[in-house]
Amino acid sequence: MKIIAITGSIAVGKSVVSKLINDLGYSVFDADKCVKRQYLFNYNMISKIKEQFPQIVVNNRIDKNLLKDKIFSNHEARKKLENIVHPIVRAKFKKFISKSALNGQEIVFADIPLLYETGWDKYCEYVVNIKTNIDTQLNRVIKRDNMSIELFEKIKKSQLDMDEKSNRADFIISNNNKTIKNLKIDVINIIEMIS
Repeated sequence: MKIIAITGSIAVGKSVVSKLINDLGYSVFDADKCVKRQYLFNYNMISKIKEQFPQIVVNNRIDKNLLKDKIFSNHEARKKLENIVHPIVRAKFKKFISKSALNGQEIVFADIPLLYETGWDKYCEYVVNIKTNIDTQLNRVIKRDNMSIELFEKIKKSQLDMDEKSNRADFIISNNNKTIKNLKIDVINIIEMIS
């Protein structure tokens, strides 16, 4: 079974590409969605986060805005959080891979924004990096998340540079306001090359 990673910076279109792949009949593990589910339902993890960051957990719920402020302003805090969250997500990823193998899938995809930063690229045969220009990226994140420019810059600084991700990737999809139709053509071309 081939594991193909989808990666890229914030607001470059990874989720759109993942949906297109899923619509084509392929399974996609979405690391961000997995983390969000854990933040809602994994009470053991929430308890561990509360031990490290008591002000971030209110009524057994993680306040994502407080969490973002904390971890993107403090490298040590981000590392502590990653040490709690990443092993759980990695276990879910391995379970996804096992289930996919049992189902006889020959190709699966993993949408992992922090692929290189976490070393998860070693689990993947190929990497597809989604990129866009900085203006498009900034406009998307402000429109989609109502995020401040300051927080956007902090998040970008915590991630590997977009060009470096492209240099390491096997395939690049440049998503500067491409239509869904054109993105789908890019996705199909990549799938044909790796099949």
